[in-house]
Formats: sequence, C-alpha cells, structure tokens
Amino acid sequence: MANFKNKSNLRLSPSKQNIHSLYNAYDDINKHRNACLDSLLNYGLVLDIVILDGKFRNTPILGRTPKKKSGWYVGQEITISNNQTIILATYGDFREGVNHTFNSYSKNTGLTKYDKEKYQQALTANQKLVDAEKAKMHANAAIAAKDEFNKLSNTGNSDYLVNKQVEGIGVKYGRRFIAVPIHGIDNDLRGIQKIFNDGSKRFTTGAKIKGGFHLLGKINPDGAIHFAEGYSTAATAHQAINQATVVCFNAGNLSPVIAEFRKKYPDNKFVICADNDQFGEVNTGLVKATEAAAKHTCSIALPVFKDLSSKPTDFNDLQLLGGDVAGQLNIAKPQEPWVFNDKLTLIQNIDRIPLPAPDNAINSIMARSVLEHPKNPYNFTIDTLERRVGKLSKRNSNWLNTLLKRKDEDTRKFHTIVDYNLPEFDINQPNAAEILSTSKSIYIDSRPMGSGKTLFTAELLKYLKTHNKTFGYTAHRRSIITATAERLEIEHYNDISPYDIIQDLAACINSALQRKHLLNFFRQCECIVLDEFKQIIEHITLGTFDNRSKGFDLLMDIIKNIPVVYVADADMNDRTMDILNSLNRPMFHIKGDERKPTTKIEHTTRKIAKSEFLNHVKKGDRGIFQCDGVATAKTAFKDANSLAPEGYKALLIHQENQHNKEQSAYLKSPNVFGKKYDLIILTPIVSSGFSIELDYDFHIGIFSGVLSPTEIIQTLGRSRKSKSIILGFDAKRKQIPLSASEQLAGITAAEGRLKLSGGVLVHEPNAFDLVAVAAIEEREKSCQQFAHTTLLILMQKGYPVEAFTEPDKITEIKGTAKLVKMEHTLNVINSDDISDVEYTKLQHANKILESEYFSIEKHECKSQLALDNEPLEEDVLFWDGGRIKPAFERFEIVTAQIDDISMLDEYESETMTADKDKSYATSQKIIFSSVMNLLQDKKQQKANPLEPQTDKLSITKETFHLSVISDNTKPSLKRYNSERITAAIDYLIANYAEASAAGLGNFKSLNRKYDARTLGYFLKRFGLKHSAVGDNKDRKYQITEESVLMMKGITNRRQIKQISVFKQANEFNFKSVTNEVST
Repeated sequence: MANFKNKSNLRLSPSKQNIHSLYNAYDDINKHRNACLDSLLNYGLVLDIVILDGKFRNTPILGRTPKKKSGWYVGQEITISNNQTIILATYGDFREGVNHTFNSYSKNTGLTKYDKEKYQQALTANQKLVDAEKAKMHANAAIAAKDEFNKLSNTGNSDYLVNKQVEGIGVKYGRRFIAVPIHGIDNDLRGIQKIFNDGSKRFTTGAKIKGGFHLLGKINPDGAIHFAEGYSTAATAHQAINQATVVCFNAGNLSPVIAEFRKKYPDNKFVICADNDQFGEVNTGLVKATEAAAKHTCSIALPVFKDLSSKPTDFNDLQLLGGDVAGQLNIAKPQEPWVFNDKLTLIQNIDRIPLPAPDNAINSIMARSVLEHPKNPYNFTIDTLERRVGKLSKRNSNWLNTLLKRKDEDTRKFHTIVDYNLPEFDINQPNAAEILSTSKSIYIDSRPMGSGKTLFTAELLKYLKTHNKTFGYTAHRRSIITATAERLEIEHYNDISPYDIIQDLAACINSALQRKHLLNFFRQCECIVLDEFKQIIEHITLGTFDNRSKGFDLLMDIIKNIPVVYVADADMNDRTMDILNSLNRPMFHIKGDERKPTTKIEHTTRKIAKSEFLNHVKKGDRGIFQCDGVATAKTAFKDANSLAPEGYKALLIHQENQHNKEQSAYLKSPNVFGKKYDLIILTPIVSSGFSIELDYDFHIGIFSGVLSPTEIIQTLGRSRKSKSIILGFDAKRKQIPLSASEQLAGITAAEGRLKLSGGVLVHEPNAFDLVAVAAIEEREKSCQQFAHTTLLILMQKGYPVEAFTEPDKITEIKGTAKLVKMEHTLNVINSDDISDVEYTKLQHANKILESEYFSIEKHECKSQLALDNEPLEEDVLFWDGGRIKPAFERFEIVTAQIDDISMLDEYESETMTADKDKSYATSQKIIFSSVMNLLQDKKQQKANPLEPQTDKLSITKETFHLSVISDNTKPSLKRYNSERITAAIDYLIANYAEASAAGLGNFKSLNRKYDARTLGYFLKRFGLKHSAVGDNKDRKYQITEESVLMMKGITNRRQIKQISVFKQANEFNFKSVTNEVST
C-alpha cells in the first residue's frame, strides 16, 4: 500500500471537487473573519463580533473610558473571481492618528487584474469613510474648544506655572488649570490643551493635533524661530532669548508643525529646542528632533546638564537647575544632512556620522549592514555603530530585526518551497520505485544535495527497464547529460538517429525540445526525470535557446502528458512550483533520508583564497579547487605544479579537455580515479548527480559572479567530505544586466511578438512571458549581491559559515596568466590542420579531445580571418578564441551598403534566426553612424517620435524608434574633443536598451567621469581603438589608423573569399530570385 500522507490534499473527481471547494471556501471565510476579529482585538478595540458591511463604526479602546469611543474600524467582504472572498478591515485609534489594515489576501489567493482593482476600490472607500469621520470629529472638537476657550479668564493663578518658573503667554485660566490654545497655520483654533496644577495634561476630545501649535512672541522676518515639544520648555526658551518660540505639544508633532512654518517662512533660521530623554529606553526627544532637523534644515539645541541626579531632560529642567539656557540655545548648530558615501566602507561611514546622530544615518547603516550580511557580519557593524551613537533604540532594534527577517525570507524564496503544502511520498518505503512509476503524478524531490536523488533515479530506471517501460532524462547542461548517460548506462542523444528504437534516453533540454526525433521520444515515454528543474526553466528563459516561448510550451506539454514526472532539484522554490501547479496535475513531495552538512565554510577574497590554495599545495595537502572560468583554472593548475612537492599529481578538468582519457575516466568514476591524484581542479562542468566522497584536506572555490548563487552551491556541493572549505569572492559582481522587463522586451521582439499599432508598440504577454519575467527577476535579484546571497543560502541549508581570518602574508605568483595564454597560442599554432569536412564533423561530435579543440580554433582562426598562410602568433592572439569575430562582423555591417544591411535583416527574419544569433544589422548601422556623426560634429537627424506609452525597450526589424541615417557615415580619423564624446555617450544612454539588444553593450548606468573610456568600449565592439592626441591643454581623441586599417584588411579579405557576414543572406536571396524567375 502506498504511503501517502495528508490525503485530504489529493485531487478529487470534478463533481466532488466542486463540492469540496465550496466547503473549503466557506471554511476559509470563517477562518479569515476570526483572524480579522483577532487583529482588531489584539490592537485594543473592544467588540464581540466584527461586522463586515462597509460602514464606519466607533468602539471603545481597552484600558480607556468606555464612553469615549476613540477606536474605530470599517470592515468589508470583497467577492472576487473563482468564488473567493477577501476580508478587508481598516482600523485605528483617533488618539493615535495612524491607520492599520487587515486583509486575508495571500499569494495563493491568485488575484486577477480585475480583483486587484476591486480590492483597491474597497480600500479607497474605507479610507474615504475614515477621512470623513475624522473631519467631522475635528470640526466638532474645534466648535467645542472655541466655546470653552471664550468662556475662560485671561488672568488667573497656576501652581504649574509657578513650579516651572515660567509665565503664561497667550493662555487662559480655568479652575486649577491653564488652557493653551491649539492653532493651525491659518490661525484657526482647533482645540485646547489643559495643563493642571499637578502637571497632568488633557486635549480637547477629537481635536486635530497634527500640525497644531501655539506661538509665543512675534516672528521677526530676519530672526530665528524656535520649536519645542511642551509649553514649559517653549516658555523657558522664549523668556531666555526673547525670540519667537512655538509649542508643538509632543515630539511626533515637531516635524508636521515645522513643515507648515517652513512653507510660510522659507528663509528664517529654525532651531529645535530638543528634549534630551536620555534616561528612557529610547531618547524620543532627540530622535524626533534629529529627524525633523534633517528633513527641514534646522539647528538643534540639546540641553547639557552638569548634575544628572534629578534625571533632567529639557530646557525647563536646565533653568530650574540654574543652567545657562540662553547660552546653550545661542550655540545651536545647523543639522547637516548626512549622506552615505559609497566610496567609503561601512565602518568609515559610521565614523563620520555627526552627533547627535540623524535617524536617517542610523537607518542607512542598519540597512547596508543587513545588505552586506553575512559576507560582512551585521553584528560587527552594529556594535561599531552603537559605540559611535549609543545603544540602538527599541524602535531601531525592531527595524533591524525586520530587515534581517525580510532578507532571510527573501533569500529563502530562491531555494525553498514555502507556500505549498503537498501530500508526502515516503521514498524509503519498500517498492517505492514501483509505486511511484505507476501513479501518474508529479513527484518533487527537493532533498539536499547528497541525499540520494541520483541513486533513486537508478532504482527507478531499473524497475522501468525490467517492465519494458520507456525512460527519459533531461537537464540544462550537456556535461550533466554526458555524465548521467555514462553513469546510468542509458542512450546519449548524440548517439541516436531518427530511426533508432530505444527504451531510454538522456538529452539536454535544448536538443530534447528542438530535435524532432528526440522530442517524439520524450512525448511518448512513460517516465521522465527533470534534473535541476529550476535551472532548466532559467536556461529556456536566459540560455542559448532558439525559440524560448515555443520551447517552454513544448516542455509544459511533455510534463502535462507523461504519466510519471520525477523532478529532482534541491533548490525548488515557489516560483518553479507555480509552473508545475499550473498544469493541474496531482503532485507529491518526496520524503526520505537527508544529508546534513557538517563542514564549516569560511569566506574571504579571491586573492586570499588563491593564496591559501597555493599554501595547501606547497605543503602537499590533497584537495579540490573550483572556479567559474577556464583561464582561472589553467592558471591555478600551472601555479600548483610550480609549487607542489615532487610526486604531487594534479588533474585539470574543463570544457575543452573533459573527453581526454584521464579526465573522462575521472568524471565517470570520481571516487575511483580520484585516488590517483592529490589535486583536482574543476570548472562548472560538474553539477547534479556528481558526487565526490573522498576525504580531502581542503576544498577551495573562487568565484567572480559569472555563476548565480544556486549554480555556485550546486558546483560546491559535489564534494562531500572535505575537512576545510574556503570560498573567495570578488567584492562586486562584474556584470550588471538590464532589467527583467527590458530583457523580456528583447525576447518578444526577437520572436516577432511586438506589433506596431497606431504608432504604439503593442505586446500581449503569453504564459511564457510571465514565467520569463519571474525567472529573470529572481536570477538578477540573487546575483545583485551574489556573494552575500550565496553565503546566506548556505547558512539556511545548515552550513556553519564564518569569515576566514586574514593571513599575515599572501602567497602570490605573478605572470602565470600570460604564460598560460602564450602556451595556449602555441598549442593552437602547432595543432593538426583539418579540412572543412573534418571541421563540420567535429562540431557535431559528442566527444571532442583537447587536441581537437586546438585544431578547431586554428581552422576557425585561419578561415574567419581569411588568411592565405598558416596563422602566426599575432593572428591567434587577435582571434582570441573567436572573441574578435563579432567585432569584425559588426565592422562589416556598419561599413556595408544599406541594401546589403536590409537584405541581412530580411534573411534573419525569413529564416526565423534565433534572437541570440540575430545581428540586428539596421540597428547596428544606425547606432554606429549616429555615434560617428556626433563625434564628427555632423548634424544629427532627429528620431521619429513615438507616443508616450510606446515600449522603447527593444528593437524590431523596422526600428521605428531610431533615427534614419541619410548618409553612409563610416569610421573617420578626424579628431574629436571631450564635448563630442559627451554627446556620443548621451546618445548611447538615451538608446541603451536598443544598443544592448543589438549586442553593442549596456549603457544604462555609467560613471560619466569616464566617458572617453566608455567610448573606447563601444568602439571595441567594432574592432576599433581610439587614443588621446595633443597636449593636456588641447586634449583630443582619434580612432587609431592601425585599427581601421586592420579591420578594413580583414573585411576586404573576407569579401574576396566570399565569407562575409552577408554570405548566407546573399545565397538565400539568390535562391529566392531564381525560384521567382523559374515560376
């Protein structure tokens, strides 16, 4: 019998499911009503039931006089789509003056656009009722206050004034109290504050206090205006300096009152006579005064006491103690606005916080300390902050905890299923593979790395084979497919022809969805394993995929129709669960043994991590070194060999040598062949299902931001038993891509789904677009602070994480990178020559040796540069592994005739060229020519204007939104100054998304101090360079003649050999014309 837990969550038949849904909906409404009532009761409202009819209701407040109903609420039930109901309540206390909201909306509610509008309308309606009630209450209070104030006496006695040693200025007298009037800025009386002989105070019930004040003295147009919380403090200041002083009644009202005065008296000096609430848990007086001062450009006077035995706090206390009130008020200094300096460290910014500390400074430091945590532990930063400004207030501490909690929750969403409560399937039960393979469901296995997902996949495959059932396996990386096919002994997709009959197959997602015979197999197989599903979705969204939208639809169709789907991914989260849930299939969460991490992870800089790696090798320690680039790996390999003791064996494995004999053997059986080596150096070709169980002395990884945190952890998790793990990170991620909406715009444009309608680019999103935006946003969010996010995810997965102690000495070998590059160049030059036919065969081969990679590069260098002789050293360096190819192809485009450029765009459109491979030739031409025009100070034709709502985020083949260049502007040796460079960069910034989509760089966010360097990056995209000419007084720049001649020479040779970027377009056009003539 299958061990399914939480059976109430299983799907029912349609008729029963509808009844079940109605009961659930009814239960949910009651549950939400009770939750709403609890919120109101917890706030302090006194009521037995909550009435949700959209009407305003007053209630007593717990602990206050029941007759004075200062509490209130407005509750509604909002019916939305799918027979769902949202409970909404707005509530508060008029004495507090703050609104609170309860709503039963959650992520699983699934609001449509119409639902959200309906919810917003209800919220607005609630607020209108509250505002109307407040206005009515304030008006009644003002009438009552005027009536009472007019009846009071202008003279009288007050023990309070005697005790405080101040005069009654503008006040009236009642029996045992004085009445201080509360005015608005327009001099309207809003209410009164009664101050009794014993010092107790009471406001007119319902009076509008916010922004209300009492003015002592007259305002001099050139004089200062002082502001204080209470009457006695204001009167003390006024008597001491004989200047206009304003009573604000409480600390929270300082800022609203000062705001009104600043509008009316913009040029006057403002001084806040702050209360120094130094004996409370929170120095409220100082906090609120500092906030107001920073916001409204005020000086702050803070009373300083010689004797603290009586716990004095304000200027009236200072006066009673015989202090110099006037002297302290006269030395008040303006509160300088504090701004975080990005050029300084957090600690350096803390050192420059002025005292008393502005609240925005404290908040800024707290926010940044959380942002940099755990790479720079927040508690160290907060300790330093408290040494500077004093112990954090309770409010600040609460805010810090909120920020930490929010960061923890946001990070957890990258790799954890939070909102789904699926029925469980126990994978340890007898015959688990048999039960799973016959249940026609989706199974989610999100257990940690090393918990046995690959072993269970093998068990599942064994059962399916025994019962003559078909099995498919797919992942996002070809290296994963190759390793898995060998380990499970199943067919590799590159070994299968269209007519082969097979029972099992492993294929990377690209080929699985884009090769017809492979797609047919996956559509008909009886069980599929989706390994690292989250990264499969990211690959379709962001990777090298021809038609992303179509590919996504095909994958969804496969998952929807294959009987058994096993999703193995330790980083499954709600976003990827939403995708599977949209298919409306039964889903189960696998429960089984989980491997708990025990090894401590230490983090540091890349430089220190590399130094520790070399120290370990020098001592002869056995270990693993991982990184995210081949060049880094080769450099580490060479450095290690130069320092290692005699007999020390190292194995380097990367994309180009993975099929060499030793490397291939290791990848197939790392725990057998790994024993032969002391050091293994790995690039990201190893991932899911690859497990290293050998005991190593060290495991060091250095990462630059090329990989996302999820990919780093997947790579890191291959080694299970290392004694020490050290991670080295770059300080910041190097790549800063465009936003999700901008990247999606490029995708939709490439697929021809942006249409011009009435001068407006129209895009109707499909299911893939919604998935794409979510995937892109999630990835980019995780990569913004990739080091911090990686470490926090590791902590959440249970790893002990701490900073590595910085060593006294750094071990470093310089010059190795150049040697590695030169060695690579010589290997290419000395490699075997291959024919065009051999080159084509190698391009499609499943396994390529490293020596064959060298031959491929040599062949490409010679053919693409159109060389007549064998490539020389400078040719190979210039070719740079093919990195220069896009540059000279762009140069060919921008120097070609308009007809050829249009033909290339038409060809790419007709042949449905993948967006990643499109040249956007017309766009390149326009952008390049525009920049050349601006550098040469030619008149620039204005761009065709579009409507304000036009989506300018992408390029379409018509390029409506770029100016049309009438002349064929080509590279010129004419000199240009900094003003011309600024104009060119302004143009690139204005058209940043278009330039990015055309592959010309990201000009969205630039440091404008380096415009000349930025222009150099742009020119480099076309194989060109520029340099400064002239002296410093008349500094100008010029495109170098050498680079122009170099690119022209390559272009001419390629045209002669008919291998230009226009070759295929010409052939396609010739065939089309021939067919038309024949017809």
